[in-house]
Amino acid sequence: MVIACATDQFEPIDQGRRTATIIEQHGIQFAVGDRIRYEEVDDMGAPTGRTVSVVVTDVCRTGGNDSRPLLSIRRDVDLTELRTPGGTLTVAANASDFDDYPGFAVFIEDQLAAVVEWHVEERTFALRTYNDSDEEPQHFHRWDGTAL
Repeated sequence: MVIACATDQFEPIDQGRRTATIIEQHGIQFAVGDRIRYEEVDDMGAPTGRTVSVVVTDVCRTGGNDSRPLLSIRRDVDLTELRTPGGTLTVAANASDFDDYPGFAVFIEDQLAAVVEWHVEERTFALRTYNDSDEEPQHFHRWDGTAL
């Protein structure tokens, strides 16, 4: 989910000082572990290009049909976004898909594109690539550090 955020609200989130937020949109269901990307907007509502991602750490609902969720959040320091003319690339560490191996995932416009893992016992890197229509890897490569 992407939320536009005024500079005075953006700064405390970006600095990790703001640890809770109320989401104004009704009917959205949140769960612990969900990610929210805040995009800073200027006084005229135009994007500044600055973004920060947070992870939902707790959800509190007050009840009723039009209640707004109160979310506990923490800045996601293991996430880097790169904006390119062709789209936004996101690199995330510690994704749940590869908890057994240190590595990172690469997303293109929030769609998983690749995972790079370090297999400790075999001392090899693994690269899995994905397309946008299948959850299974399209390609799987291993590299043990020797010349290609």
